[in-house]
Amino acid sequence: MAIIKKSSIPLNKGFTLVETVIALLVLSLIFSSVMTLFNYTIKNSHILKQKVFAEWVLHNHVIMRQSTEFPETGKRKYPATMGNYDFVIMSDVVNTSHLSFRKSRATIFSAANREQELSDMVSYYSSKIRW
Repeated sequence: MAIIKKSSIPLNKGFTLVETVIALLVLSLIFSSVMTLFNYTIKNSHILKQKVFAEWVLHNHVIMRQSTEFPETGKRKYPATMGNYDFVIMSDVVNTSHLSFRKSRATIFSAANREQELSDMVSYYSSKIRW
């Protein structure tokens, strides 16, 4: 008579189907969260880049105007471009209580979307004082 000896190695070494499905579900949730965060970061970096360029354009506009002219009062529109972005600067110049100074509020918008203000700046201009 032959004696059949049972092996001491268990035969169920793998994962069950339920364990595999749960692991795949967890991995897919993690992957989708990372991709959502990645897309959000890319979108915000584009907006931030546009706002930085708008700040530079607006600052350059104000400095150039201060160094070259004593502006007339009223509202004016100036086109501007930097990088691949087109902007529109809306300037409103008003008199102050002192005749030698004028106040200007310049606001910059994307040329494609003039409803969203990217930046604004208030500055003062002085006429050349003659002694």
